Amino acid sequence: MDINATLIGQSIAFLVFVLFCYKFIWPPISGAIEKRQKEIADSLNSAAKMREEIVSEKNQADLEISKAKLKAKEILSEAEKQASQIVEQAHEQATAKAEQIIEQANKNLALEASRVRKELRAEVGAIAVQIAEKIVERELSAKDNQDIIDNALSKL
Repeated sequence: MDINATLIGQSIAFLVFVLFCYKFIWPPISGAIEKRQKEIADSLNSAAKMREEIVSEKNQADLEISKAKLKAKEILSEAEKQASQIVEQAHEQATAKAEQIIEQANKNLALEASRVRKELRAEVGAIAVQIAEKIVERELSAKDNQDIIDNALSKL
């Protein structure tokens, strides 16, 4: 193999080119590659953190949903209890009102029966006096009439 000036010149030019590239071209490219690698790593770390946060938030949401369902069941249970109590109270009030109405009706019946008895006694007394007048065939005075009625009423 022949070593001549062209080969040496080309070798020197290549060496200068490599040094130039190493000094001026390679650092920006290497920096850009490192920067890009760092950004990718940060993005991957951020994505992993986000994934963990999403899982954590999902678990938290599931927990809140289960709490809300439990609370809803408690509210429904309480509402059913209150409805039952309201129905029971209404039934008790209706029963009390019916008893009150029956008691009032019984009182009214007793008063009416007493009044009818008094009227009946008076009528019976008047009829008895009329019968007695017919038997005696004379008319009694009002005082005598009242005495006979009172006497007959006291015996009834």
